[in-house]
Amino acid sequence: MQRTAAMIVNEGYEAWFHQIASPEAIDVAMKNGVNYPAGPFELGRRVGLSTVLGTLDNLLKATGDSRYRASEKLREAERAQQLQNTTATPPRSEEIMREASQA
Repeated sequence: MQRTAAMIVNEGYEAWFHQIASPEAIDVAMKNGVNYPAGPFELGRRVGLSTVLGTLDNLLKATGDSRYRASEKLREAERAQQLQNTTATPPRSEEIMREASQA
């Protein structure tokens, strides 16, 4: 996986972590606003979150540069993917709100 693609996926998850927008809105913004063929969440699903994390972790280890530190939200999504053994699809906004209200 290319460094740039891994960083795009990571930045999408970091934006979601900071509640800047929903995963769906982030994907739409990147496709329509920057003319990317896929948004960060779609790209992450295509290549696999384990691949993204492996790339980022290797870059962080090799360079020591904190810009390669993986978003905690990305790590959570990858763990969920491993537990479910399915494609890691970020929860829809409605699912996030429902889970928050039940907590």
